Amino acid sequence: GLVSIPGMMTGQILGGASPMKAARYQIVITFLISGCTFVAVCNICAFTIKAFFDSHGRHDESAAREQSRVNISKLFDIKTWQKKKAVASDKGKAEPLLSDQAQESSLASGPLQL
Repeated sequence: GLVSIPGMMTGQILGGASPMKAARYQIVITFLISGCTFVAVCNICAFTIKAFFDSHGRHDESAAREQSRVNISKLFDIKTWQKKKAVASDKGKAEPLLSDQAQESSLASGPLQL
């Protein structure tokens, strides 16, 4: 049958290393990638819990803020992009996707405090 060997392992075997040693390196790299992913997920969970829950375990909404929404359907409408291209050629710069009012309200609310 056809055997698929990952790239690092193939490189070591072609370089003259024993297949057993190449397989061990491949297993170590796989475990290191999995371990780093696990640590990253744990950190994200810990920071999220710290930001959105108080010391008594109650949900705290003070860290959350209202966000302005971008109309997704406008992103995929060809007329919007043609309009923006025409505006860009006339003014020298493109029109932003958010209105000035939405940008000001998002800047006025300040940064997210953890």
